[in-house]
Amino acid sequence: MFYSIIIPFYNAEKTIERCIKSILIQDFTDYEVLLVNDGSYDKSGEKVSALIENDMRFTLINNKHAGVSHSRNTGISNVKGDFVMFVDADDSLEPLCLKMIHDTILSEHCQILIFGYNTIKNNIKTPYVSELISPVNTNTALNALYTDCSVEGFSWNKVFSANMLLKYRFDEALSHCEDLVFNTILLSECSQNVYVLPMPLYNYYQSNTSQTTHFFNDDMTFCYDPAFKKIESYLSTTGIKNNNEILTNVRHKYLEILQYTMYCLLTSKPFNSKNINILKKLLFKNITRLLNDKHYKIRQKMHYFILCIMPKLYAILKLI
Repeated sequence: MFYSIIIPFYNAEKTIERCIKSILIQDFTDYEVLLVNDGSYDKSGEKVSALIENDMRFTLINNKHAGVSHSRNTGISNVKGDFVMFVDADDSLEPLCLKMIHDTILSEHCQILIFGYNTIKNNIKTPYVSELISPVNTNTALNALYTDCSVEGFSWNKVFSANMLLKYRFDEALSHCEDLVFNTILLSECSQNVYVLPMPLYNYYQSNTSQTTHFFNDDMTFCYDPAFKKIESYLSTTGIKNNNEILTNVRHKYLEILQYTMYCLLTSKPFNSKNINILKKLLFKNITRLLNDKHYKIRQKMHYFILCIMPKLYAILKLI
């Protein structure tokens, strides 16, 4: 069996049918699909059962609600295929996705393949395809996680050799960026070059739902902090070449997220000064290193400085 496709889902009754049907219409059929129900209380479990009835390639696994990382780990523990890919329940595959990836892996003999994707928002489809020339070494791929918007830290635009993947698991203690941590570790451990397929083969559906309520953990710490601390700690202790360059890009990515989060909070209603002050303190911790960083242009440094000192002015001027 070539593919094991892992689909975690939680209350996905509105989208799960689209997701499963996008797999059923594939020309390539040598796969198994592991559908992991994360304790859904809507009708998504019933929909899945009806859609996969009598199709032995599909397996439904019912869990108690424990989060997407636990669901993905459950899927990994049941993998039988040679290569593993992840699909989110609210997304879909392009019709030639499985065949194109299969043919490329066979011809290029890679452990990890990264492919392009489309974002779909308000019925507008926007392709994201990397300009990296394949094959790329693991350092280039690692940097791309943090600098290339067509690569990013997603798990769903990458395919992994099962022999390599099965040694690792998603960190279930992380609420955000758990896939970025996972991909950072796997790429660091990859012993072969990585192939980047410049074709948008995955459809990533984006909603207009506000995310401003999900920026903080229950203890009011910034929700992205645990993941980025783990990434920095991991990369600092590995013997990766050009480690400083990768760590610099990790820190830049963190600051971008911090900047975007502050802008969202500054432009949302009601205005929450307590949350803004939490993020200002984090920005202050990084401002000296940021201002001394030669990779930032003067204009960028000025924007961060204004955000740190006069956040309301930053929002008014729309400097993001």
